[in-house]
This record gives sequence, structure tokens and C-alpha cells, in this order.
Amino acid sequence: MKKNIGKILIKVIMVLLILGLVGRAVYVLSGAEGGHLPENTVAELSITGIIYDADGIIESLEELSKNEKVKGIILRVNSPGGVITPTKEIFDYIQTINKPVYASMESVAASGGYYVSAACDRIFAMPTTITGSIGVIMQLSNYEKLMNTIGIKNFALKSGEFKDIGSPDREMTDAEKEILMTTVMDMYEQFIEDIQKRRNMDEAVLRAQADGRVFTGKRAFDMGFVDNLGSRRDAFEEMKNELKLENVELRSFDKELTVWDKFFGSFKGVSLSGGAHFMYLYKGY
Repeated sequence: MKKNIGKILIKVIMVLLILGLVGRAVYVLSGAEGGHLPENTVAELSITGIIYDADGIIESLEELSKNEKVKGIILRVNSPGGVITPTKEIFDYIQTINKPVYASMESVAASGGYYVSAACDRIFAMPTTITGSIGVIMQLSNYEKLMNTIGIKNFALKSGEFKDIGSPDREMTDAEKEILMTTVMDMYEQFIEDIQKRRNMDEAVLRAQADGRVFTGKRAFDMGFVDNLGSRRDAFEEMKNELKLENVELRSFDKELTVWDKFFGSFKGVSLSGGAHFMYLYKGY
């Protein structure tokens, strides 16, 4: 029986590997990787879901920025934000790209989703886009009563008073809450500073809306958080006008997910779910 199970597992792995290689070959032959792009290309790249890391997006942006056939980039943002540091990494990198980068905010581009959009040269949003949620959140749990009920008790040997700050097995002290809140507000002020610089907004207007509230793309446009109301197609038409080039084509640069990617992709970010993290995140997503 065990031998049969082993054989089946080997066959499944082999099938996944073959499908992955076939999917990769189709992706490369389609020209999406850059070698077969038209001479004047505007590349689309999606930022979708919760932002857990920056590596994949930055690698794609770097590849597009170096490709001479790519004259501009449209980022399709459909994200409630995510972990603070990778969000900031993406924000900073976008500003280094020496060609037009537009953001097209889709259903949701809130908190960190808006943050990365603000790094772009122009922001497009649909009137119904949910955006805003400017702020920082850190969620912690307390399992002390539950652990006492089932007879489990933890002990911490620590080098300093605050080494186990945020521990879920005891009540947080006022001093600990103050430390974490100071960190939250530090990250919040960095968010505000970056948005204000990129959008050249009046600080009073920005801060009045930067209490975590969400608002529609239409209201975002009225208040100066976005530049245009429209879809990715409108963003493409505007970019063509800016580039002043003939025969400009729009091509998606989103990497096709193979069966292998989908199989292991479901585990991405799992390690983050078990702990507390500072996040630019809209929790209503």
C-alpha cells in the first residue's frame, strides 16, 4: 500500500513539473517576457491582493524599466495594502523608473494599495473604486484566559522588560501599549509625509481624510488624491498622448501562473498569519 502511494505521489509531482515547464514555454513564446514585444509597448503589471513581499513586483518593474521597447508602464492596482516594509519598498522603487508609470486603481486600492499608487506619475481610478484607508494597523490577540482554562502556562526568560512585548499569553501593560503606539504613529507619519510629497496636497486636507476612513474614487478625485477618473483603457490613451509615438501597443506583463505556482502559491504569506505585524492594510477587504 505504501509503495503504491509513493508511486502516485511521484507521478503527481512529475505531472506538475511537466505542466509547469509547458506553461513557462507558452509564456516565453507569447512574447510577454520582452523579447518579442512590439517596438513601442506600454506594459501592464498587476499588484493584486495583500502585499506580503516586494521582490516579485520589483523584479518585474526592473525588467520593464530596462527594456527599451517598453516606453511606459501601467500598474493595475487591486489591493487593500499589506505589510509596511515591502509596501514602502515598492513605493520607493517606482520613483526610480525613468519612464512614465501610471496607476490604474481598480475595485480596491486602499491603504498600502493607495500608497504604491501614489508613487506613480498619474493615478486613474474608477468612480466606484474603494480607496483611502490611510493609516497603520497592528492587531494583537490575548489567549491568556483560554490557556488558563485548558491548563497551559507559558514562561518567558527575557533580557529586558519589553522583550516579549505583544505576547498573546498575558495582558499588555500600559507602557507596552505606549511603545507600540509610538511605533504605529511613526509609521503613520511616514505614510503622510510620502503622500503629501507625491500628491503636493494641503496637509490639512490630507490629515482630515487620513484617519483610516475609506472613500470612493469619485471623492478621491474631488479631493486631489487621484488625477483622473477612468479605467486602465483611459490610462493607456492618456499615456499614448504623453508619449507622442505611433503604433503604441498595450501588453500585459503579468506572469502566467503555472499549476506548480498555484499549488505552492497558496502557502505564500502563511508564516505572516501567526504573528502581529505593522500593516498599511484596509481590513474591510
